Amino acid sequence: MDVLYRWLVIAIGIALFVINLIEIAKKKMDVSIGSSWTIMSVALIIFGITFDFTILNRNVNVRNIILFTIFIVSIVAGLYMSALRITELKKKNTELAIYVSMLKSEKGDRHDVVRPPVAVQKEASEEENTGVGA
Repeated sequence: MDVLYRWLVIAIGIALFVINLIEIAKKKMDVSIGSSWTIMSVALIIFGITFDFTILNRNVNVRNIILFTIFIVSIVAGLYMSALRITELKKKNTELAIYVSMLKSEKGDRHDVVRPPVAVQKEASEEENTGVGA
């Protein structure tokens, strides 16, 4: 039974490592967040290789280890999906910042080119205040 535990932990680590590399290659995952997931997957693989799983044979039955494995995989998958969403939000935030910067520079260019004289601005504001004009 300890061999099953060992291969299960190693398989989860390898699967996480491969999925992480694919997401980084597709540019869906930020490199800084992806590197932490890579370190976690390598740690899982090393843990699976070095840990003595015979300790678990005395205390855990098959049903409990299956439920525990499903629970841990669910938590890791949820955290991984959250990391993907954080990366998407960071990209959207950068795109919006660039867009706002472009709008501000465009707005500044228009005001420099078509700036009405000060007297015309005063007349327009007086008309708005008194209600006279168009």
